[in-house]
Amino acid sequence: MKRLMNKRSSKVPPIVEENPDWLLHDPEGGLPPPPVAPRARALTFTDLEWRDFERLCRRLAECNRNVEHVLAYGTQGQAQYGIDILVRLTDGAYEVWQTKRYRQIRAADVRAAD
Repeated sequence: MKRLMNKRSSKVPPIVEENPDWLLHDPEGGLPPPPVAPRARALTFTDLEWRDFERLCRRLAECNRNVEHVLAYGTQGQAQYGIDILVRLTDGAYEVWQTKRYRQIRAADVRAAD
């Protein structure tokens, strides 16, 4: 750290601190308002119509880079055996997706879907 010399005096002034003490303390004022409106803490899937929820699930399936093709399986009212979305992967394998909108999911729900 440089010492500052006073041109009028040959005395060496005291060392000047880089950061004054007040600058090193925690803030004292309140937080400023956020720059944008905050988003919901939870995704409200139950507010979506069932068709929109299936559309969302289909688009999520397309996000995987190993996916070649995604299509809705069957039609409403048709026996689909729990399959809502059929996903063909680039290696030729298939995934089947069943779309469900639960408010809460338990281990028993997951086992039942297996």
